[in-house]
Amino acid sequence: MSTEITAWLDEAQAQADAATEGPWELAPWNELVTLGVPYFDPDGEPDQLIVSTAGNRRTDAAFIADARTRLPQAIAALRAVGSEDTARRIVALTHQCTPEELTSDDLWLVQEVEAVIAAITAQALGVQP
Repeated sequence: MSTEITAWLDEAQAQADAATEGPWELAPWNELVTLGVPYFDPDGEPDQLIVSTAGNRRTDAAFIADARTRLPQAIAALRAVGSEDTARRIVALTHQCTPEELTSDDLWLVQEVEAVIAAITAQALGVQP
């Protein structure tokens, strides 16, 4: 995986790690996202920290709440797809063998598969491969 892809994924992961812990949920009574951290409101009762969406559109609020869980999952999936292990498994499938049975003659094909995966990932993320 290129340094640009790795940097993009690292930055996105850092943002997810720095965000309020999930899960975030869409409040059933309005268009607010409740974050998974309780706080005490002015009357002293436990409550949830809430974030309102611009225009209070329920679809926007649902997206914001869902992104807290899905972004880290997507980052993990992209890292897994971009790994050398994945490229080796793809080449092994085409050769109808296990990754351990690949020979040194197959390594060029593993590198080619890695390059294709990196190019597709970079294009999707808008960075250089």
